[in-house]
Amino acid sequence: MTNDLIVDGIALPPPSMGGIQYQQQLIWSKNAGRNTATGYFTGDIKAEKGTWSFTWNDQLLSYADLRKINAAFSRLGKPFFTVTFTDDLGYRRTVRAYSAGRSSTIKTYRDDRGRITGVTVQIVER
Repeated sequence: MTNDLIVDGIALPPPSMGGIQYQQQLIWSKNAGRNTATGYFTGDIKAEKGTWSFTWNDQLLSYADLRKINAAFSRLGKPFFTVTFTDDLGYRRTVRAYSAGRSSTIKTYRDDRGRITGVTVQIVER
């Protein structure tokens, strides 16, 4: 099984061990909500979508690595992209998504190679 992370055909450094987090999001029908007479929740689930966080926190990334990650997820003028990865159930998944943002910590920048850690990118399924 491969743990490659691929964004629009561009292979990125694999995330850290435990560096992929998933949050399920259920999309409910328009009429969903509490029934005021009974107090029970009513409605239908129309779709299941997800939010993922990809983290590189146990390896030091170079400036070139971070530029590659940033370019893959920062898409001004082209907000949606395709991400392929191995999910929490062990399946290779490809989702259409947009980026909810990136954060990183500069460990040291003593030389032109850089040493960046704690990089996290969050994506939301379209």
